[in-house]
Amino acid sequence: GKVTKELIDSNLALIKQSDIIIMQLEIPLEIVGYVKKIVEEDGKIVILDPAPAIKDIPENILKGIDYIKPNETELQILTGMEVKNRKDITEAAKILIKKGVKNVIVTMGGDGCLYINKDIEEFFPAYPVKAIDTTAAGDCFTAAFALALSQSKNWKEAIEFGQKASSIAVTRKGAQTSIPTREEVDEMKGGKM
Repeated sequence: GKVTKELIDSNLALIKQSDIIIMQLEIPLEIVGYVKKIVEEDGKIVILDPAPAIKDIPENILKGIDYIKPNETELQILTGMEVKNRKDITEAAKILIKKGVKNVIVTMGGDGCLYINKDIEEFFPAYPVKAIDTTAAGDCFTAAFALALSQSKNWKEAIEFGQKASSIAVTRKGAQTSIPTREEVDEMKGGKM
């Protein structure tokens, strides 16, 4: 809550050096919009992890977001639509697309995730693992997804990499302590990036 425009401005050089900008809603919504406007001018990839989710995000903030990654509960809050099944998830995601989000990735825990844009809907089943603690699984997914994009992987490869990383994270206790190394993700099921 202490992130201000002044703080952003004082770190503008670092932001401008970045190719991908990840934001979440723990910082003030006004700052999310401010940063988005700055980086849009430079053609940066903007990923929004809408946690904690809030109702009625203004369309000027959503419009142009490259990737938004809500879980099912966050999607329900963002859209005001009850989400009970995959059909509901698709319909709710399309609400975000109509508001200008380019791509929606809905994470569904052990059920996998669903990728939706104006032309494509693709389901990615979860890796079968014994979950011990889901703390930080979403953050792990987002970070791994962004890492893969930064290495010129397409959205599909990036989602698969994010799923591998988060599926390892849920098999461990804790937040930071559960995050796998790059080598662990690459070794999972022989998946090399």
